[in-house]
Amino acid sequence: MRRLLTALALSTALAAPALAGPSAEAARAALEGGGLEAGVTAMAAKAAADNEARFGEGLLRFARAVERYGQAQYKYGLKPPRSLAMPLLRLPVPPNPDPATLDYAAQRATLATFLADLKAAEAALAKVDGEVKIVVDLNAVTLDFVGAGKPGPDAKLGVIVAALRMAPAQTAGAEKFEVAFDRGDALWLQGYCNLLSALLEFGLAHDWSESFSVAAHLFYPKVSPPALAGKPRSALAQQRAMFGESGDIADAVGLLHTIRWPLAEPARMQAARGHLLKVIALSRASWKAILAETDDDREWAPAPKQTSRAVTFAPVGQEQVDGWLAALDDFEAALNGRKLVPHWRFEGGFNLSRFFTEPRPFDLVLWMTGHAAAPYVEQGEAFSMETWTRWQQIFRGQFFGYALWFN
Repeated sequence: MRRLLTALALSTALAAPALAGPSAEAARAALEGGGLEAGVTAMAAKAAADNEARFGEGLLRFARAVERYGQAQYKYGLKPPRSLAMPLLRLPVPPNPDPATLDYAAQRATLATFLADLKAAEAALAKVDGEVKIVVDLNAVTLDFVGAGKPGPDAKLGVIVAALRMAPAQTAGAEKFEVAFDRGDALWLQGYCNLLSALLEFGLAHDWSESFSVAAHLFYPKVSPPALAGKPRSALAQQRAMFGESGDIADAVGLLHTIRWPLAEPARMQAARGHLLKVIALSRASWKAILAETDDDREWAPAPKQTSRAVTFAPVGQEQVDGWLAALDDFEAALNGRKLVPHWRFEGGFNLSRFFTEPRPFDLVLWMTGHAAAPYVEQGEAFSMETWTRWQQIFRGQFFGYALWFN
């Protein structure tokens, strides 16, 4: 009987969620109470000897990075685009009744600051060692994009992840949206910092001042220099039904035409590739940790045998996990030049590794036509249409949605 009771007690302990310690509770309080700056300082002071504090510092630094970037966008009156797929401009910042004037140099500075903040968050998360758990109610975490201590309802973290389709809208609108972030999630968030950093490095590697001059006013009320300065609009241009609000459709076409960016800081292209390779390594490590879990506690990214899922837009079975790990192998092979990326115009494919290590000016239209891809085209093994079809079958036609979630 004693052995039976001992076995039952042990199995119950393994199945039960880990209890949060003082640092985990303090990190949660800082996240949900809006004290990000003070929370970072408090966690950093204890991080050397406290694993929960290291994880808490990483979570708080990431939230602060997003908040600071949002404050910069609010300062300049960002109007998030409704249809254009521009992730760095989709934060739900509230309208600013008195925005500052934005110029190209200031916008580059906001991106550079965001990149530095993400690197600090990634460095803190990289120090997390061993099992850890911090429970956070994402609908209680409100980011202060205004910078006046008055976070708005649209700045709830739960609303933001729902807008990214990483959670159903009804979950984000619920009273609570609790997630028990653990070791696997620490690795996941570290990878996500690298993914965003790769995007920022790519942008900062190029000079997109011409695109800014043509289209910045689509997103910001006051820009310098103003688009088409001193040129009065004709009566035809004022026909909104034909050209959109104030010629927005024409300006969107102009934006597409000006995505022909010279190199500004070429070394950033190699940095972007390095970040992407880290994303792959961290995704593998994250799934190794997730698959080793024995509990089932408000999971962010669940193993196939876990049922308590905070993110529920799509099922996760062993087929999806195996398919993702195989896709990571393919992505890594492409970034290392061992597999070519196909282009409709050429046999073989282009070497993605050389795209980063031997950078040239980036011209979107010429990449579509094949002219910009030509210097990188080689003969060898390339991804096939069968590969894409297999990914779509495994992920039920939602490969990009899963990729955003799985990271």
